Amino acid sequence: FSDDLNVQVAGFVLFSFFRSLLFGISFSWLPTILSPNVVGKAVGILYLITGITTYINIPLSDFAINQRGGDFFIPNLIYACFNFPNILAAYAIGRIIKVEEAAKARITEKAGKTVQRRRDKRRSSVSIEAVEVRLGWEKHVQSMRDRRRSSDVEPALGSLLRMSSDVGSQSRTRT
Repeated sequence: FSDDLNVQVAGFVLFSFFRSLLFGISFSWLPTILSPNVVGKAVGILYLITGITTYINIPLSDFAINQRGGDFFIPNLIYACFNFPNILAAYAIGRIIKVEEAAKARITEKAGKTVQRRRDKRRSSVSIEAVEVRLGWEKHVQSMRDRRRSSDVEPALGSLLRMSSDVGSQSRTRT
């Protein structure tokens, strides 16, 4: 602690930032790793642990002031040791997140390959069917054209013959 007012103001500002970051980060981070229906219980456990830790500060401060003559090295060392499990937990959670992301990527890649194979199979079967249908249709259209041509030729020839016979009969009657 310091008797200098500027240091105390700077400490207050830093502590205020710490508190706002603590609540902001904890409430935005917990829902990303926990199910939404247990976030409330997790926040309760988090605040229970912070409350117990805060009550440990009372005897540690008393020890530093009365027995150590204002030397807070041992209480700070104890709090630093309390942070070591947090570092390990953050490291473990980071590794778990990497493993989960890798597993999701493998699953997504495998699913993508399966979907692509299904699409390719569907396209090939559809394209084979489309070719068969198209060939069948082309054969049908060609046969219809052949029929039309043959059926168009006979009436056309008949009408030509009739016209020529009509023209011939008219010319005979005039003479």
